Amino acid sequence: MSKWVVLIVWGVIFLIGLGLLSVRQLSLLSQRPPSEEISATAVRQMATNHLILPSDLEASPHNDRFAGRYALLSVSAGQILKPDDTSSIPLLTTENAPLFAVRVEPSLVQDENVDVGSLGKVVNGEETLGSAKIVVIFCRVPVKEFLCMALVSMDASLGEKLVPNKSTFSPNASAIAPKK
Repeated sequence: MSKWVVLIVWGVIFLIGLGLLSVRQLSLLSQRPPSEEISATAVRQMATNHLILPSDLEASPHNDRFAGRYALLSVSAGQILKPDDTSSIPLLTTENAPLFAVRVEPSLVQDENVDVGSLGKVVNGEETLGSAKIVVIFCRVPVKEFLCMALVSMDASLGEKLVPNKSTFSPNASAIAPKK
């Protein structure tokens, strides 16, 4: 009989504690100011899978929540982005040619000379392997001297000639913007 009394007392104490916690949580929620909606405004058009850089967004206290993420859909200049419009990983689709990982100069990414869909060539030093198209870019944000990589779509026969840590994407000369 004493076991039942102990269990009942323990259950009552547990329920009282649970009630106090829920009342405290409700009072904390009611004291919190209305939550500010997290958003950022695009300053330029971005393609699907675009790696969002701080320079792609108007100045906002929430930009750090968007920089370094990928646009899930095409974004127009002036469009307001919500966290659900971005992803921490790109969305890969089926391409007509196989994908290969190659280096990209961080300065080309930072200066917006390469992006998703950029056409160019893959080179090993001075040797040009062939034409390629960028499918997605991987960089640490903010982009500085850190290594950047790109998945490029190119002819399968060229993949055999790739040299790890040496093969680099080079954009077509017409894609490189003049220095500001």
